[in-house]
Amino acid sequence: MTNNYIEILKPIGKNIAKYRKIANLTQVQLAAKLEKTKDCIYLIESGRRTPSLKTLAKISLILNTDIKEFFEPNF
Repeated sequence: MTNNYIEILKPIGKNIAKYRKIANLTQVQLAAKLEKTKDCIYLIESGRRTPSLKTLAKISLILNTDIKEFFEPNF
């Protein structure tokens, strides 16, 4: 198995941050809605932690964004 999956996961954190800002939420506010810590959100948005599918689904509902938007490449 190659590490191609890493390339698929790279944009997730940046896109979550982008849509969080569009929703006018801070990391603290998003964390509270997810029942996670601010540090957890920071790690996800910085690409240091990959969120579970369940967490991604919750984030997409909170941010009113289609989950596939999180996987769009950043240019």
